[in-house]
Amino acid sequence: MAQGIQLRRGLKANLRSSGMLAGEALVTTDRGTRHLATDPLTRLAVVPALDGLSWQSAACNWPAPPS
Repeated sequence: MAQGIQLRRGLKANLRSSGMLAGEALVTTDRGTRHLATDPLTRLAVVPALDGLSWQSAACNWPAPPS
């Protein structure tokens, strides 16, 4: 029988903050972000929420092309 990878998923407000296993993946269903547990009490955002990125301001800060 094939084995699959299971991801913990749910609302960002309900993400676990303790009792996680190192390497455990968490997914927010309301924001579409991914998090990775590094130890039982720490998680890192792997993919930031799109609404947290500032595409327009990044484009406006590019240097002018050479003349």
